[in-house]
Amino acid sequence: RYLAATGDTDFEIAYGVELLVETARLWASLGHFDAGGFRIDGVTGPDEYTALADDNIYTNLMAQRNLREAADACDRRRDVARRFDVAPGEVKMWRKAADAVRVPYDEELGVHSQSEDFTAHDAWDFDGTPPEHYPLMLHYPYFQLYRKQVIKQADLVLAMHLRGDAFTPDEKARNFTYYEARTVRDSSLSAATQAVIAAEIRRAHVRQTRERAFEQFDGRGVRALLRAIRGRGPAGPKQRALGGDGPGVHARPADLPGEAAVLDLGAAVHDHLQPRSLRLRRGLLV
Repeated sequence: RYLAATGDTDFEIAYGVELLVETARLWASLGHFDAGGFRIDGVTGPDEYTALADDNIYTNLMAQRNLREAADACDRRRDVARRFDVAPGEVKMWRKAADAVRVPYDEELGVHSQSEDFTAHDAWDFDGTPPEHYPLMLHYPYFQLYRKQVIKQADLVLAMHLRGDAFTPDEKARNFTYYEARTVRDSSLSAATQAVIAAEIRRAHVRQTRERAFEQFDGRGVRALLRAIRGRGPAGPKQRALGGDGPGVHARPADLPGEAAVLDLGAAVHDHLQPRSLRLRRGLLV
């Protein structure tokens, strides 16, 4: 995305190819092939209430992109690839792994499984959880959290945000409905991404989904940090959550989708927000 946005080939030659090569080698070493495809087992994705899972979709799809981008970079910059002893067979294996990455899907429910068998886990008893027991990790052992369908922060939904090209619009809508009901947002990192996807899902009920998006995005990244600074907030405020509040206002609204090097604008502006304008810049050209 940086190269597509800036055209900075000097960075690609000096640093970018090396970064892609070494991270692709990491993914190749962590995964393995079986009859079902290329697997990456025993990982913890963005959701901290699920651990040591097999084939986490977010992890697998980001690894897939990394492997493909590394292969493309080595094809573009063969002289640089030779400096790092990249052989044609290694590039071929990266492409094979990327094409075979497993993306678990629950045919019965019609949704993607955040990781293998996640949708088969027992449901969390939300009705029986009192409000004062949130955040859950302060009141329940992780052993209980890890084996239930309860999500601390966006995981599959984050995959749909950053790898939107891997999902159809109907899949995004079904996935969002399923995982939104299981996400407790015991982290300030989740709201902006959920707002982005909620804003994108605009089918029959455009206004309702937009309203839901802005219920999700409420500037909580800013507000949580301000409360913490004043000594009134919960433990563990995330300064990086502030970075999500911008996308919460205008992204998918204004985002670089998936693999494409094309800017996709699809603004969903809340009635209570003033119209906004964005200055777009590519390299030195406006």
